[in-house]
Amino acid sequence: MLLKRYLKLTLQIFFSAGVLWWVAYKLGWHNLTDTFAKISLPVLGVGVCLYLAAQILSSWRWAIVSRVLGFKGSFWNYNSLYFLGMFYNLFLPTGYGGDVVKVLYQATDRRPPSKIFSAITIFLDRLSGLAALLLIGGIASLELKDQLGMYRVLMCGCLVAMIAGALALLFLLPKFSFVPRKLRFMALIMRKKSASFIPIGLLSLVIQLLNIFIYTMVFQSLAAHLTFAQVVFAYAVVTIATLLPVSINGLGVRESGWAGLVTTFGADPTVGFSAGLVYFLVQTISSLGGLIPFFTVRSRKSGEAQTL
Repeated sequence: MLLKRYLKLTLQIFFSAGVLWWVAYKLGWHNLTDTFAKISLPVLGVGVCLYLAAQILSSWRWAIVSRVLGFKGSFWNYNSLYFLGMFYNLFLPTGYGGDVVKVLYQATDRRPPSKIFSAITIFLDRLSGLAALLLIGGIASLELKDQLGMYRVLMCGCLVAMIAGALALLFLLPKFSFVPRKLRFMALIMRKKSASFIPIGLLSLVIQLLNIFIYTMVFQSLAAHLTFAQVVFAYAVVTIATLLPVSINGLGVRESGWAGLVTTFGADPTVGFSAGLVYFLVQTISSLGGLIPFFTVRSRKSGEAQTL
């Protein structure tokens, strides 16, 4: 099992490095360095502030989801665990990753403790973010219908599939006896407390918009002539693509995706590639905040997790 994890990690590293090198070679190293040099420190600083705000709101959203399923941890506890997960995901890309660390450390905040319910909270948290991505991407695609063609159909189709899947989860899952009891219980709780998911959905939209503002600001600093709708749609597509487990934190997928999509909108692909790298740099700097819970919360929660 350990060998399989290291093999997967090695393949992801080679994939990310290979894609980055190939795209950079095709675009020209000199062109990329000239474009990347246009990013100023104030732009980078504002981007970090916006990203940190988005992550704090994300931890708040996770706390709301967790309380629906019976977890009692404080907001600051969830904020610490969220940043700890960010640190593991970016700086320690091990086989277990940040989400598994959050599952182990959060599980003791419920009585009785449950790693399954903890994993469900993270799944629902991620699912709400994906739903917000599909929603804003679908709305932006309506504005860009003359430029997107089949991309618009695909985005809207995914949005419809997401809505249908959510309704099936809520109303059909509890009826199947072969489904594990805890999953059926989760669906019943979500139906009973459906009003609690309204702020979760609103938070998801605000979080995605904050990330979109980061890209919008970066593109403006690079003098890229992209409309807000174009940035929104491309952000939705690229972010969904980075969820595929083929790279290290989406590195390579993000940059090549932006390079290809901005070309569709008539912009220079080096601008899209550079914007993706700037966003990754913003993520990396922001994740340094996870050092604090890495040395404080981790020691306390590790003992609780081992007991569990």
